[in-house]
Amino acid sequence: FLAVGESFWDFRQVSDDEVRELLATPTVGMATARIRFAETPAGVIARCAVDAPSGVPPREALEELVGDARIVLIGEASHGTQEFY
Repeated sequence: FLAVGESFWDFRQVSDDEVRELLATPTVGMATARIRFAETPAGVIARCAVDAPSGVPPREALEELVGDARIVLIGEASHGTQEFY
């Protein structure tokens, strides 16, 4: 487990305010920052969400998300829950 990042070992609870701040924080350029600053958290999610009929996103959407990654972890139940480690 030496290859995993610090977040693997840090299981502190993230507050709602921290989530709102992260969702509202632009990830690229000042032009983008001005546009995204006015968005609500729900607007950010709506803009980024991918339709997943029957719980499975289209192949093209998965390929775009994964890109050329060599390792991809999938599964909501294992994200940040200590009992899975």
